Amino acid sequence: MLGFLNCANSIPLFYSHVKSFFVLKNYLCVINYMHTQQDLNLLLDALREEATEKGFNLMVQNTADEYLFVIANPKTRKVACVGLTDINSVTVIVAYSIRIERWGWYNEEGFELDTVVETKNIRDDIFRWLSPDEIISYLDE
Repeated sequence: MLGFLNCANSIPLFYSHVKSFFVLKNYLCVINYMHTQQDLNLLLDALREEATEKGFNLMVQNTADEYLFVIANPKTRKVACVGLTDINSVTVIVAYSIRIERWGWYNEEGFELDTVVETKNIRDDIFRWLSPDEIISYLDE
């Protein structure tokens, strides 16, 4: 069941169980730059700073996959994820918005995460590719 923790600044409970779904290669173009964990950490720091400048505290939560983070704006209740994935032997940073209302519906209907990720129509209904430089704008809308 989709539910939020009692704390107003908490990320939804089910996100702590999200695992890497960045095998969604059909969304991505060829990228010729290799990213590292340090690059991802720098991006997360920059996102926190940009969120502060926009007037909100960015919630950042690691998932079971150490290279995948769920980020949220508690004010707008919008959620995205950002992480590292391997595409054609190149490690890149990718980001997706998460439509939590659609995720919740599929979750309540009994769909497992693996089914959501592997089924293109469902995946496309929940996750949208998001350029890393647009993450804060999306979360602040």
